[in-house]
Amino acid sequence: MAESESSSDAATHHAGSVSLPDAVRLRVISLASGVLPALSPAQIPGNLRKFRRFTASRRAKMAATPLVAALATDTEFRDHVAEKVVLTTGALGEAVMAGAPVEAADPVDVAAIAYLTQAEGWEEWVRLATPETDSHTEVERATQQLEQQLEKAKSTARSDLDKARKDLALARRELEHMREESKQLAQQLRKAERDLTKLTGDLSAERGRRAADSSTHAAEIRRLRAQLEAANVAAHAVRDSERVGRHVHSARLAVLLATINEATRGLRDELSLEDSGSPADLVATQWGATPGEPGRVGGTDELARLEQLLMLPKVHVIVDGYNVTKTGFGGISLERQRNRLVQGLAGLAAQTRAEITVVFDGTHHLVGIAPSARGVRVLFSQGAQIADELIEQLVRAEPAGRPLLVVSSDKAVANSALRAGGHAVPSQALIERLSRA
Repeated sequence: MAESESSSDAATHHAGSVSLPDAVRLRVISLASGVLPALSPAQIPGNLRKFRRFTASRRAKMAATPLVAALATDTEFRDHVAEKVVLTTGALGEAVMAGAPVEAADPVDVAAIAYLTQAEGWEEWVRLATPETDSHTEVERATQQLEQQLEKAKSTARSDLDKARKDLALARRELEHMREESKQLAQQLRKAERDLTKLTGDLSAERGRRAADSSTHAAEIRRLRAQLEAANVAAHAVRDSERVGRHVHSARLAVLLATINEATRGLRDELSLEDSGSPADLVATQWGATPGEPGRVGGTDELARLEQLLMLPKVHVIVDGYNVTKTGFGGISLERQRNRLVQGLAGLAAQTRAEITVVFDGTHHLVGIAPSARGVRVLFSQGAQIADELIEQLVRAEPAGRPLLVVSSDKAVANSALRAGGHAVPSQALIERLSRA
């Protein structure tokens, strides 16, 4: 038993001391890594077990070094590998183990199997797998190859030299041409520099002239602005004077009319004459309206003109109702339009103490008609008559000389007031006046 173990250790030592040729070594690695998954974990050294899960190509690459070392030093592991290799190689493996001639086989395969199985004479199989060469023949072949390469290099060098000479000649001609062009460019550059110097001088002179002109123009502009400001001041003074004159004239007229009204009232009192009321009341009575009853019915130059007309004593303001409401707030219902307008006119009457009459089209099929607000007479046209006709009737009923103002953007209505000696303003002016109340 001791003798068998000694023989196995000696074989392991001998196998580890033999240096395998590269081809045989690679074939041993390929065969051993190929059968590694077929071995049980107990049959594989611990440092090689992890490679069982790798693919064949990765296992042959990653486990090459530790696998060769284990095969050289671990006899039991090598025997397990040899057993599997013989099974996978079939007749070739059995022939190598039996020492039978295998002339048709690849010497590298035979040497690799013989090394793994440690068959008798495996060293000779490994030696036979190493190619032998005739050094002298190899030297001659190498010499011939070198001579051929040298001749080829000389030929190439001659061709390159001829080409370089041609390129050099061409480069010299191009250089000469470039020198000529450089001379011409230098001349053009000197001329351009002279032109630039002249243009720079001209530009400086032109800038000086422009600066002088700009200064003159600036002084002229300042003078004209001063004149314009003086003219504006004078114009403002003239407008202020005219405005003051108009106000004084209006005030004088108001005082005169107030004096006449007081004298008339005094004369009526002395003569015990009854007040017959406003002519508009007479027209309103014909249509069944009562003035002054409480209820809930609802251009800058024109606005200023409206303000002045409202200052006139005893002025009678006749408003084209729907013409005004549709101008200012036509997006709401007719009932709300009437309410909004009448309430606004009530405030205007309280501020100016003017007599105000508002006229709307027809009472047929109207909903929500309420009495007029205090100080505002509300009339509706009846039957086939329209509001425009009722307004004309009110205008005609006014006595000559009494201030009369009609508010409407309807030209026919406005013209009827003008023909009667009254005044007319567009609906937008009243809308703006009511919005300020």
